Amino acid sequence: MLIKIKKNMGWCNTPQSNFYNQQIKLPSKFSCEKLYRNDRIYDLLAVLNYNLNPVIKNKGSGIFIHIAKKKYKPTAGCIALKKSDLIRLLQIIKKIEYFFFNFCISSSMGRCTTSPVARFLYSIVPSCRVFSPMTNRCG
Repeated sequence: MLIKIKKNMGWCNTPQSNFYNQQIKLPSKFSCEKLYRNDRIYDLLAVLNYNLNPVIKNKGSGIFIHIAKKKYKPTAGCIALKKSDLIRLLQIIKKIEYFFFNFCISSSMGRCTTSPVARFLYSIVPSCRVFSPMTNRCG
């Protein structure tokens, strides 16, 4: 499944919450990882099937494969790859339970355009539904 990252999306990491290790809407009273980030490391984000079914409190949450920071700075338990390597990995995998990505690229005029990355991802995972910020439709 492909989902457009929005500013109000987070991933709950509060073990006492019924939403632990799940996507949540922000703002939230629970501690969470914000999925919309200025450093763009979550522009491509694959949720690993770790501690999802069943969810076990305190076992870990928000374990993702995402874009690496510059110089491959350490993550908090995720796998981080160079963007081109992550795209190549997705070509090989072609089947991921959850896949989030941010493909709304702002131009100088403040408009959104669908990036080549988004079109490419849709082409390698054709069974997915993609939200287009251009049309506000899934397709």
